This record gives sequence, C-alpha cells and structure tokens, in this order.
Amino acid sequence: MKINVKLTDLSDQSVLYQGQADLELTEKGGRIFDLEDENYKGRWKVLEYGCILEHRTENSIRIFLSEKGNSKAVIDTEFGRLEMPASLDLYTQNDKQIMVEYTLEGVEDPFRFALTIED
Repeated sequence: MKINVKLTDLSDQSVLYQGQADLELTEKGGRIFDLEDENYKGRWKVLEYGCILEHRTENSIRIFLSEKGNSKAVIDTEFGRLEMPASLDLYTQNDKQIMVEYTLEGVEDPFRFALTIED
C-alpha cells in the first residue's frame, strides 16, 4: 500500500525524504517502508525489538539495530565490505512515527532519525 512519509535527520532537523512510500505489513507485525525518489533510495524494516535501515547509493549501507544487542553497520563499496559495531540507544515506535538513535563504534556523535507517517 502507498502512504505518505517524512524521514528527518533529528541532529539538524533536515528532511532526507518526503513523499510516498510503499508499506508492507509482515506476518509477525512488522512494517517495511520502501522510500525512493531521485535523491533518496532506502528501506526501513521496523520490527518489534529492532530495525534494519538500508540506504542505497553508489554504496550500500545497512544498519542492523537490535534492543537485544549484536547491532552493526555493513557498508559495501566497490573496494569491499566494511563492518562496524553499533549500539541502539533509542528505539520507539507507534502508529505514526518511528524514532531511532544509534552510535557506531569510533564515531563520537550518535545518529538520530524519525520516520513519520503523514496524513
């Protein structure tokens, strides 16, 4: 189904994506949001105890975040794969918004994003 969403970088309030997304509901109550336009291509898999964030450009970036541990970032480039440990600092979701804050090992400032379902 198509819905309207807005993806915001909460560190500077910049809007990374605003427009239609494909929403798929999973059998276990999860949600998969596919976002794509000329400037952004990504996917948010929102699950009960964590999420998987994907951003696709010339590099593929996947962030696996879990409240149960074992979080990591995987970056695929033409030069190979880089994996970095991560920690999930905040994860909240309701019918209208998903908020995620995570830290990558070796990076001082956390990453903070909100995916908001707009009416």
